[in-house]
Amino acid sequence: MAVGQVALIVLSVLLALAANEWRQRADDEALAAQALASLGAEFENNRAQAERALSYREQLLARLDSGGTSIQLRPAFISDNAWPSAQAAGALRHLPYEIVAQAGRIHEMQSVYRDITVAGGNLLYFGNVFGGEALPSNHRGFIPMLQDMLFFERDLIRQYDAAFVLMDSLESTL
Repeated sequence: MAVGQVALIVLSVLLALAANEWRQRADDEALAAQALASLGAEFENNRAQAERALSYREQLLARLDSGGTSIQLRPAFISDNAWPSAQAAGALRHLPYEIVAQAGRIHEMQSVYRDITVAGGNLLYFGNVFGGEALPSNHRGFIPMLQDMLFFERDLIRQYDAAFVLMDSLESTL
């Protein structure tokens, strides 16, 4: 009789552990799916912003090449909330490595783009604080910065597209 009771207790404990593990796995999968959806929505918005900025930048460079002198920066307004939120929530460890790696690349590229945009804005709107000529009166000196922004906008769009393909292919595994 004592052996039967012990076996029943052991079985009950094992069932409780299995149920707890199943519930935890379901919670982890839900968190991963939520993080993936947030990343995807943010990437879609950011891609549209990069497309808008890219189109403007191409037109601006064409105007400058044909003698125009008026420059407005008009950068892409890139949102970057989903990545740090997924990190803080611990969701990244439940996502496939390929998605985490791609999202990390995009996060880094967005940061560099933001830095270039800030530097360009400072030069354009405040001039060279180190004693040189302000760029609005020397617009030709601003063209390399605009070309760098154009490069990053094109590359961000490519990276967003790669992320969408990856997310679509791995979505069924979550």
